[in-house]
Amino acid sequence: MALPDQRQLQTINEIAEALCDVERRRLLFLCESLDTDNSVGSLKAMLKSKVMCYERGDLFLKELMLQLRRFDILRKVFKTSKEELERNLTCRQVLPRFRILMANIGEDLVNEDLDNVKFLLTSTLPREKVEKSKNFLDVIIELEKLDIVSPERVDFVENCLQNIGRLDLAKKVTAYKMSVVTSEQHSSQQQKCRAPRPFPPSNSCHPLQQTRRGQSPHSATGIIPAPVYREQNCQSHLDCYKFNTNPRGVCVIIDCVGNDGDADVFWSHCWTDECQLEQGHHRSIYLKALTDALHKGQRRKTHLVAVHTEVNGAIFEHNKRNPGANYHIDLKHTLRKDLYLQ
Repeated sequence: MALPDQRQLQTINEIAEALCDVERRRLLFLCESLDTDNSVGSLKAMLKSKVMCYERGDLFLKELMLQLRRFDILRKVFKTSKEELERNLTCRQVLPRFRILMANIGEDLVNEDLDNVKFLLTSTLPREKVEKSKNFLDVIIELEKLDIVSPERVDFVENCLQNIGRLDLAKKVTAYKMSVVTSEQHSSQQQKCRAPRPFPPSNSCHPLQQTRRGQSPHSATGIIPAPVYREQNCQSHLDCYKFNTNPRGVCVIIDCVGNDGDADVFWSHCWTDECQLEQGHHRSIYLKALTDALHKGQRRKTHLVAVHTEVNGAIFEHNKRNPGANYHIDLKHTLRKDLYLQ
């Protein structure tokens, strides 16, 4: 989506300034950020980049407040109640279930539990990493970095909780794990009974609009449309698109026109100063982040908007570390359903 409007910016400022240090740390985790800087300024910048990725940015912010149990902010800033928001989120939850589960487990662990978990990890994580982990979410982030834990792999967490005697929490992980398996089986069955209908590529591809003076977009001269399939209804409750990928260039235009004649657009555009591109050693941070996120999203069955959220985070981190070599990113979409890579 486009940049947050003035009202959303004001809302983000009010949220960031109202949260304590622990709440800001938990919010960063829920937003899939690995940033250790949980200052108010850093949180504001992160939330701005996240809101850009959602057509309904307000709903994203409201769900964050719900998970933080800041019902006072829901009432004061968003003029809604916990009960009303929960009804609205019944079929359109935004935040990843895995991160919600881990954050809730972290809330339920007492200090003794955390010490026992850290003791179990002495042979898995470097000692300094274990000592620097102040809470359960810090531990999960370190395990994620080693690819030991992910939304699809929670056995390690389940075993840890069983070993420290927190069988109540281990059962929650087991239930989550079973729901992931059920979802994958449902998706597999859905693919077997669907009837994909390829749409011919458009006769013409619209080039990128004229960019700012002295800046160059990350796009190739030749733009090759990729075949896209829209999911036929197969008695499925999953509200999503699926499409097959055939990437053959730096820039791919996806022309997705449904049976109802409405076009759904997902547009990601990144640009940087031309002087950067002219450097012989230059390697595009955007293309690297996009490639990594797409591969990971395909493997983990993550929908495309969430994939691009990770790209936004990588660009944000790069810009913070390299203020003189900034990238600018713009995301727009009109997706009404989730879109998954196959």
